[in-house]
Amino acid sequence: MIDDLLKAQGVKKGAIPLVSVDGGPETYRRIADPASSLLATVSVPFEQMGQKAVEAIDTIVVKKQPQTTITSGPYLFLDAVLVDKSNVQQFLTKK
Repeated sequence: MIDDLLKAQGVKKGAIPLVSVDGGPETYRRIADPASSLLATVSVPFEQMGQKAVEAIDTIVVKKQPQTTITSGPYLFLDAVLVDKSNVQQFLTKK
């Protein structure tokens, strides 16, 4: 919505560095759109986080393997990815 408001005011891409967090198809489309003021987003891999959590529970609780086979501490970390014009095409094609 902010992107649309900025465009309505005549703001061009890059004039105000507009970024977001969380990504998603609409965000990726706007990053790729030359008329959009949105420059980048941080893509948080929620689905992958859920898969890793289920795998960790299966490994630790069901298979009785030590937690250290999954992680060295109390948390599972996954990398978030900065999506901008340099890599947005690969996110546009993901399903």
